[in-house]
Amino acid sequence: MKKLYFSGAILLSAWLAFMTGCSESSVRMDGGGAAPAADGSSASATGVIGYEALYNQYVLKAGGCGVQGCHSGEGVAGLSFDNLEKSYQRLILGDVRHPQAAADGLKLVTPRDPEKSLLYWKLATSTQDLVEKGYGSPMPFGSLPKPGPKLREAIVKWIEAGAPLKGDAIHFDIEQDKLSAGKGNEYINCTATDEEGLRKCFPEKSHPQALRIFTKPMKIPPKSDVTICAYIPDRLADDLYVQDIRGYQMRGGHHTAAFLALVPSDDPTPVLCKDDQMPNIRFVMASFGDAGNTGLAAGHAVKVDKGSQFLIQAHYINVQDKEVTVMDAIDLIPSDKGAQSVMADAFAMLNGDFKIPSGADSHRVETTCELDTDMNIHIMLGHMHEYARLFSYSRIPAGGGTPELLYQGTDGRLLRNSPDIKAHGDKPLQWKKGDKVQITCVWKNPTDHELIWPEEMCVGLVYYSPGRGFLKCEPGDGKPKVIGQDNGGGFCPPEGTPGNSLGVGKSCKKGGKECEGNGKATLCLATFDARARFCSLFGCKQDSDCGENAFCEKQSAGSACVPNLCK
Repeated sequence: MKKLYFSGAILLSAWLAFMTGCSESSVRMDGGGAAPAADGSSASATGVIGYEALYNQYVLKAGGCGVQGCHSGEGVAGLSFDNLEKSYQRLILGDVRHPQAAADGLKLVTPRDPEKSLLYWKLATSTQDLVEKGYGSPMPFGSLPKPGPKLREAIVKWIEAGAPLKGDAIHFDIEQDKLSAGKGNEYINCTATDEEGLRKCFPEKSHPQALRIFTKPMKIPPKSDVTICAYIPDRLADDLYVQDIRGYQMRGGHHTAAFLALVPSDDPTPVLCKDDQMPNIRFVMASFGDAGNTGLAAGHAVKVDKGSQFLIQAHYINVQDKEVTVMDAIDLIPSDKGAQSVMADAFAMLNGDFKIPSGADSHRVETTCELDTDMNIHIMLGHMHEYARLFSYSRIPAGGGTPELLYQGTDGRLLRNSPDIKAHGDKPLQWKKGDKVQITCVWKNPTDHELIWPEEMCVGLVYYSPGRGFLKCEPGDGKPKVIGQDNGGGFCPPEGTPGNSLGVGKSCKKGGKECEGNGKATLCLATFDARARFCSLFGCKQDSDCGENAFCEKQSAGSACVPNLCK
């Protein structure tokens, strides 16, 4: 059988499970017992705030750094605030893994030097300052209140005084001093718990022509960090050319994102997002926290076809001791130029051929793709899983030269659940024909078994214009390939072919309407390869999973059922 492009399709979809984390800094050391100040001075001081006061009056408060899902338990990037003295040791003595911060000589906290302390940049500076420095997002994420001017000043003075463990107590009301959340999302205060009441809490649409979509009410358990998926029952009545997005969440929201459902569902009941749902959805745009929105420049658009179904992915952190009921709304803002817009499409680089040996400390793979046309790059993100140590995007200029680092992530938990999405707005990156684009993935495997796809992943995604289709580039491709394009070799099966008892092999066309309600085989592979005009299902383990007259085609990226007549 000729290789179908569904292997790339699985990879292209699987990076969509993202966005739950809370921090980009990391430390690596064993702690225990009280720690002296790193510069050798006493760990106590008078006339200045101490870490104990910061810890008890801010870190542990609702909205502080120690909330579940961020820096409790093992903690994002191994930084936990469950223990006062251990967290102090890590802050004072721990190294920084963030590549740009480390390259600039920063530590988590450098006593007496705030500008060499990543904590200062994360808590006491603006989003713009962090963007310009390349140090990631401000803390804390989402709708959690940011430190106000008095608390920021206290943090700076604490570092300037040598970052003592003990010192004076805080003499102001931190709760009143906190800043409001950023402007990426609009966070809604609402006491209603029913659907009608919750809808009334939202403001008017952000744009008169925006398409607004709502989730059903969602119940967020106490002290939890959850990502919820909700299908929107209504199908799109006409083609939509999306230029921007505006998300609205209740308090506790971190992000809300719009996806397209490749396998439709008429059940709008919100459920916890799971990895096995991810191959069935495709990212459109997101809106979240201080990171803002992933919209495109004016006059650009992502086309969403008539008949498409949206799915909203909502991430919430509930720091309260009680369950809360929330609802999300998304405004999909159309381009003023409609069908005359400059179209943007997705371009995914991926590698599913790796095998990471047990005990490997720095297993590395690289995938390089040579561009066959000029591109404007609007949005970038990277996706790996828990054992990731590094993901990077680099561009090697046509004709050679020094590689240009464009994107980097260093923590597996964030790369899986909350990757940094870089939106270039009105100043897209310029990639030229002949440039080579490279993704690099590095893992540490502490397990007792070899890691392969899909337990680990290596995927990079950009939105580019002018679009010419959903592109992918895997090892061996050399240049971008168009997903869903007719690459020759004939079509299979003939039109009108019925499926087996599971629905595998039923003929379909790109768009997949014929596969709706088709037993277990509800995904039309023609969406990804114009030759594969049949309904299938992903994730088979053996031929018997595919029913009669079909077999399980296994590739490095995953597996799918194929009718025998398409061998």
